[in-house]
Amino acid sequence: MSNELPSSDKELAERFIAYGDENALRQLIDRYSGRAYQTAYGILNNREDAEEIAQDTFIRICRALPNFRWECEFSTWVYTIAMNLARNRHRWNKARGKNVNISLNA
Repeated sequence: MSNELPSSDKELAERFIAYGDENALRQLIDRYSGRAYQTAYGILNNREDAEEIAQDTFIRICRALPNFRWECEFSTWVYTIAMNLARNRHRWNKARGKNVNISLNA
């Protein structure tokens, strides 16, 4: 058993930004992917859409991480991104009538 303390979110982010440390990124994803999924599922009530939103959340995080200013908690940032993406997907689904069944026998 290791006595090593878990790295902080900021330490992991800095390792990913500075060295491209994929293990550091994996740790952040492991910490917060469940929260991103739960946030999206709560809005969309659809497993596949929620999984896609959780993935998209971390794609956005990877791209924007060098510009993150740490004025809020990393977890808050993850939650906000996931919520905004899920709301956008919900509006998109609603506008296009997703989950509406159309009979071809009419």
